[in-house]
Amino acid sequence: MSTPDRTGSSCERHRRANAWLLAVTMACAAEAAGAESEARSDDPRGGRFHAGAGYLERLEEAYVTVGYAHPLAYELRLVPNVEYADLPGGEQWSVSVDAHKRFEGDGFVPWAGLGVGLIDREFGPGVDDTDLGLNLLFGADFPQSGRFEPFVRAKVVVADDSEFAVGFGVRLPPL
Repeated sequence: MSTPDRTGSSCERHRRANAWLLAVTMACAAEAAGAESEARSDDPRGGRFHAGAGYLERLEEAYVTVGYAHPLAYELRLVPNVEYADLPGGEQWSVSVDAHKRFEGDGFVPWAGLGVGLIDREFGPGVDDTDLGLNLLFGADFPQSGRFEPFVRAKVVVADDSEFAVGFGVRLPPL
């Protein structure tokens, strides 16, 4: 079985669009990092970049993610993030902006969130799908004496092609 030709103009346009989506998300994260000094008065831990991985149930594929949790208040965070999954014969990119509300816990910090995401799937030449979705998130952070902070999460994306995902990762030390 041969690999689909990914040099076509449609594929190239999607690669450029994906690169722009990633650039916009990272610019938002950089802006959030620049505003960090204001947030420190509400959340002394500051903002945190994160990296993680997980599993997309409908597609039966793994994904990787990066993002930035910017504190708006101690209990509320704005979290722009990007996810990528390598699919058989294609790929999926997701760019989301979520808000997480943290709750006090004993040994861990549960949270719930809501957001919006743009999902771009490419399954081969001429087979592309872009979808806007509503993200419903539930998770928990496991604080570690001010350094790296592991987390777990479950996410439901309500869209034309709805998806359920589970994931885990680590938040880097505050800036």
